[in-house]
Amino acid sequence: MVASTYTIITDELPASYSAINPASGRIITSPLINDSLVVLRNLDGVQDIEGRHNTSIRIQTGPDSWRDLQLIVFDDFNDIQINKIDSESGKWPPEEGELLIERASLALIEAQEGDIVLVETTNGQRRELRIAGLAHDIADPAGTFTNQPIGYTNFETLATFGYTKDYNELLVTVAGDSLDRDHVRQVLNRVESKVEKGGGSIFGTIIPDPGKHWFESYLAPMSAILGVLGIIILILSGLLVINTISAMLSQQVRQIGMMKAVGAQTHQIFMLYEVSMLIIGLLALAIAVPLGQLGTRLTVGIITGIINFDFINFSTPSSVLLIQLILSVLVPMLVAMVPILSGSRVTVHEAINDYGITSFQFGEGIVDKALGYVRGLPRPLLLSLRNTFRRKMRLSLTLLALTLGSAIFIAVLSVYAGLMTTLDEALDYYNFDILVSFSRPYRIEQVEAELSRVPGIVASETWGVTSTRIKNQDGSETDTIILVAPPTDTELINPNVIEGRWLVPGDEDAIVVNTDVLAQKPDISVGDEIVLNIEGSEKPWRVVGIVRSVMSGPQAYANYPYFARVTGGYGEAGAIYLATERHDPLYQIEMAKELEDYFGRVGINVASTSLVAELRATAVAQFNVIFIFLLMMAILLTIVGGFGLTGTMSLNVLERTREIGVMRAIGASNGAVMQIVIVEGVLIGLISWILSIFIAYPLGWVLSDIVGMGFLRTSISYTYSTTGAFVWLFVVILLAVVASMLPARSATSVPVRDVLAYE
Repeated sequence: MVASTYTIITDELPASYSAINPASGRIITSPLINDSLVVLRNLDGVQDIEGRHNTSIRIQTGPDSWRDLQLIVFDDFNDIQINKIDSESGKWPPEEGELLIERASLALIEAQEGDIVLVETTNGQRRELRIAGLAHDIADPAGTFTNQPIGYTNFETLATFGYTKDYNELLVTVAGDSLDRDHVRQVLNRVESKVEKGGGSIFGTIIPDPGKHWFESYLAPMSAILGVLGIIILILSGLLVINTISAMLSQQVRQIGMMKAVGAQTHQIFMLYEVSMLIIGLLALAIAVPLGQLGTRLTVGIITGIINFDFINFSTPSSVLLIQLILSVLVPMLVAMVPILSGSRVTVHEAINDYGITSFQFGEGIVDKALGYVRGLPRPLLLSLRNTFRRKMRLSLTLLALTLGSAIFIAVLSVYAGLMTTLDEALDYYNFDILVSFSRPYRIEQVEAELSRVPGIVASETWGVTSTRIKNQDGSETDTIILVAPPTDTELINPNVIEGRWLVPGDEDAIVVNTDVLAQKPDISVGDEIVLNIEGSEKPWRVVGIVRSVMSGPQAYANYPYFARVTGGYGEAGAIYLATERHDPLYQIEMAKELEDYFGRVGINVASTSLVAELRATAVAQFNVIFIFLLMMAILLTIVGGFGLTGTMSLNVLERTREIGVMRAIGASNGAVMQIVIVEGVLIGLISWILSIFIAYPLGWVLSDIVGMGFLRTSISYTYSTTGAFVWLFVVILLAVVASMLPARSATSVPVRDVLAYE
């Protein structure tokens, strides 16, 4: 399943992504006209440039509810050359007054194709637009993944809101080695410099992983983790084979002796049992192939929903079938070699003197002697306790399978707990509840005066925010970094300083960078001077501190007064951060609506509101994707462990058939016999649980680091899931009871006379 899923995605996704002519980079600019593109296309290294308008509007989703919609405006829907989108259904292209919705976003806006929806632009104008059709876009993360719906329209529709025809986003493809990130960066730097020399401003630059769909960066670590768990499942399945063949050999000692007595050689007996393992492997293959295909279809189906992509071929690749065939044949035969070789070497004398009961006598080992000192327990419980340790090798293999499955189950829940802890830390980093963005800058005094009349607001701060880039010594620049400027006495940020210090009042050109900036400029250290390009103006800054990045991307921090002087926006607020007296999601939603209504009444146009609760819900939804895949493999491991315990209990009962018959003959009830068997299974489950709660701690730590670095590009705060440990205690007891029930019933269903005659 894992191999097929990985192969299918890695075969189809790059080809389909390449077909849309993906942008090498995306530049966010001040408004540009079409003539500017002609000049930019002639720059050295530029293959093509396409302009589009990208803005945020609000769409009504209910009588009193609105949500942000990313609106992308094209000049000609039939001539999109970069990051091409396709028509999914309905009209193409849309006419004036019509809107296309990206198909994965439809559920987010609670509307259907053909509906009339009310939208509001950042300048406060409202219009009714018709959803004329659905589009399919694989270039960007789906709305279901980001919780951000996407829509498309034309410039004629945009003009009805009072906007002029201009572009604020440039999609660039580069000539030459488009897979070389440094080359892409150099070409984009030329474009940025040309825009700035022409009087424009650069607000941000995004360079995706060259030539790769955005999901491919998640696919490799996800497949690696699932692949390792799949290998563990294969190993544990091998332990089941060892237990089974060992019990079979112990039951057939007399038959082996008889074959040897009539001339059979050891190698012939060895091959006889190896062939039986081959047959088991082929039977397993016959079951595994359709199950693997079903699992592949389900897994690819889940991924399809996540990344908004249509896979055509769900069949298992021939290379994977070949690997599956080899493993199905070799694994049972290889793992069974040692017990078969040992069993087939039994002498005729040993075989004739075998009575079907193990020669091992309880009390010889250290554990047995320790159990001999246990007193005061009911006899059935003592018998169950001692029976548990009779076959120590079988017990060890069973415990290994069950313990490892248990430990991974707890470790997976610990990973999820760590993800939630990391998310809470990230949201505590910015200690606000609502971010209100305005359609244009307003005087800070005006905004704060109006806010003082709104009940429920306990703190408010105006931060400066802009994009910047660090200039390298060779003249090139880094990718875009967000420069944030909180007030000097801010209470809405809790930085985790790992080197140097935080900003203090009076800092002028001082700047603090987070660890994501170091990923672009690893040579930065406290005390260095760096040059920032802010809207075409270059200025030196002193690095005074480094803070830990918590899922925030590359950011730098400066004091607001100095930032305002540099950017020329002193005393103006484009957005305001608010802390409310309550922090639950419903209260945040109510406060956001109240703020929008109030600001609208006093003439302050709100462009959008962002709620911390919504950010958390989006992140949780993305974390759930990781958790589901990990939990799926943990459940498979649990099933294998359950099979192992069932097999062990069945073999234990089979070997003690005569003993059970004797107990029943001298008066033991069927209930007492069943109790002995079930308690034995529960004891094995409890032992595995005790072992697993210790093993799960380091295992969860390692798995958390792998998940954090693979999916979040940062380590996550490890949190051992005690809840998971106790949940597994309940699960393992239930599993042990179920696994022991069938063998226990078998032990009491055979008449005593037949049991005593059993060989």
